Amino acid sequence: MIYLLPIEVPGYIIPFVLKECDGVNVEFQEGNMTTVSIEPRSAFGMFLRRNILPDYKIKNYALTIYTKKLGEKVSFSSEVLEYQNAAQYKVDLNFSELEEFYKFLNSYFRVAFYFYVKGFTKGSTSSQKIKDAINYYIDDYDLLEFGYNEKQLRGILNSYNKKGGVNILQRNNELPRLFYGT
Repeated sequence: MIYLLPIEVPGYIIPFVLKECDGVNVEFQEGNMTTVSIEPRSAFGMFLRRNILPDYKIKNYALTIYTKKLGEKVSFSSEVLEYQNAAQYKVDLNFSELEEFYKFLNSYFRVAFYFYVKGFTKGSTSSQKIKDAINYYIDDYDLLEFGYNEKQLRGILNSYNKKGGVNILQRNNELPRLFYGT
């Protein structure tokens, strides 16, 4: 008997990656397929290499995201492939490693949110300006669809405001927060 473990992928991560990463999009009748190439020496690539530790050279990784419109909602699925050369590729991540990768992407989402609001509100700390910034971010990434609201994002913002946007990368004891959120 085979048991497949579910991997918790926050739904908002996929639209975030699609909008923020340079990828090749192919449209077909059933939906879209976007492939994001990840260089082995990039931040994402180093995270993947650290988890896989292959003893051979990797040309690149590819994060492929499939989207399909289901009525008013959009369904997503994704996979991570490792390319050794143009003809050889394989999936190297087990469920636990894939889950860690998505948590890693989630940390980038949170940092991007912090700096988005920080830039949007430059020179003003009015509550309305912060609210507007958060609501624009919610709209940009369709976060209401994924259960995020202004109050939740304000909590994330306040957490980052206390210590700074990249403080979490500076301290070892903060790494679990990097992967598991605040």
